[in-house]
Amino acid sequence: MIKIPEGRLRLFSGSRSRLFTLALFGGLLGSLPGAQAADCERLDVPDVNFPSLGLGIGETTAARAFYAQGPQGCVWSPQNRALLLATIEKTPDEGLSPKLFHIGLLRSLPTDGAEADFALTAVALNYGSVMTKGQVDLNRIESDVDLPRPAIDLTLPLKQALKGNRLEPWLAGLSPTDPEYVRLKAGLARYRDIASRGGWPIIPAGATLKLGDPAPELPIIQTRLIAEGDYAEPRSAASDVARYDETTVAAIKRFQQRHGLAVDGHLGPRTRAALAIPVQTRIEQIDLNLARWRVVGHLVPDTRVEVNAAAANATLIRNGEPEMTMSAVVGSKTTPTPMLISQISSLVINPPWNVPASITQREMLPKIAADPSYLAKNDMYWTNGRLVQRAGPKSSLGLIKFDFPNQFQVYLHDTPSRGAFGAADRARSHGCVRLGDPINLAAKLLAPDPAWSKASLDALVDSRNTRHVQLIEPMPVFLAYWTAFMDEDGTMEFRDDIYGRDQRLGVALYGSGNASQKSASLGTEVCRAC
Repeated sequence: MIKIPEGRLRLFSGSRSRLFTLALFGGLLGSLPGAQAADCERLDVPDVNFPSLGLGIGETTAARAFYAQGPQGCVWSPQNRALLLATIEKTPDEGLSPKLFHIGLLRSLPTDGAEADFALTAVALNYGSVMTKGQVDLNRIESDVDLPRPAIDLTLPLKQALKGNRLEPWLAGLSPTDPEYVRLKAGLARYRDIASRGGWPIIPAGATLKLGDPAPELPIIQTRLIAEGDYAEPRSAASDVARYDETTVAAIKRFQQRHGLAVDGHLGPRTRAALAIPVQTRIEQIDLNLARWRVVGHLVPDTRVEVNAAAANATLIRNGEPEMTMSAVVGSKTTPTPMLISQISSLVINPPWNVPASITQREMLPKIAADPSYLAKNDMYWTNGRLVQRAGPKSSLGLIKFDFPNQFQVYLHDTPSRGAFGAADRARSHGCVRLGDPINLAAKLLAPDPAWSKASLDALVDSRNTRHVQLIEPMPVFLAYWTAFMDEDGTMEFRDDIYGRDQRLGVALYGSGNASQKSASLGTEVCRAC
């Protein structure tokens, strides 16, 4: 026989008592135990609010909408409450603070009642929003970002998860599943482990070291390289005659490769500066990139062309795995490549270049004034007051252009100037992206069309005839910005915040006094139709 506490008897009066009695004696008590609390009926009030919980306006609004649409009354079981608490306690694995989700409040809530139920719902909805949309709208903090905001309504899915005892898989499925995000989380764990073991020593400033140079500080250099796994040999003993040896040079080259530096093995100013960045700063850099991933994680498809402007490379990704990667030349610091998601809908073989008015005014007119033969030398001519460069070997767009709709009028393209692809610093364009291997990328995008083959593409390129080609299967394209990422083989890579996006995101997340990155804000002029 089930005993009903005397204080609970008032629940069994009126129409609601019939519903509750059915739930109780129908064996559903485990799914709706909060309904035992007398004040659960307060959740039926349209303007229900619990100011004492200290929730934000957005959290309160979302929770009120949840109860306004039913089911009525309390909905959180002890089991689901424990699952939510455990999930929030593990948010550091995602680069988030449990304080963002009121961890102290969750731990102190009473065992049942309307106030506790409301708080749990508000936190669950906020967690879901952060994991599926991110914490900030990048479009609002950047003038050169155009990312759609996912229209994800979490109210009904949360209700179904609570009702069907499926909260655990629902919570687990909220974070981005892209392999890049998953690998970056592994990188965060690795660097937190490094920090827990004391981080790494700071190499003192000094002259550039080259192979064979005397290096009294060699042991500390090797200790620093060991910390991140670049140097695997036992470190040298301290010695006044220690020299910068081949093993250390090889480790420095690995470090330089991972940081987008010139891979020469020399311990010069830029390499010393990168080595001097503390482990905590690297952790914060990973956190910011995870935050950026949560903004786009539910927007980018598994198959896409992805350009990482921070690393100046482009990758064709199929089903989440890279199929081909190439170097790229991206926008300079003052004319950055924007962030956007679109679709490559067509190619232009042997494209002419309609020179943008801004480039004409700033760059071309002074050159034309200085050299009357400049136009002829560069296959250029005027038409209707606009400067055009003919298709051909001198065209700044090279042999092929990849078009996709976007408000910035940027695109991917070939270039006749190949020298920059071998440089460490490839932030040199007016905003468009020059590709290191555009012909093979075009062949892969055309492969679904039986009318095209690599041979037919090569033949059209060689003809020098301009032709627009529609793709029968448009390819999604994502112009991204990752300053921290992990390769498929587990190599952790970092890049400088060349456009200041990390700095601005840090300010948006943490405020100007606690921004994770302290780099100066940079201009965001983007070339249109460059």
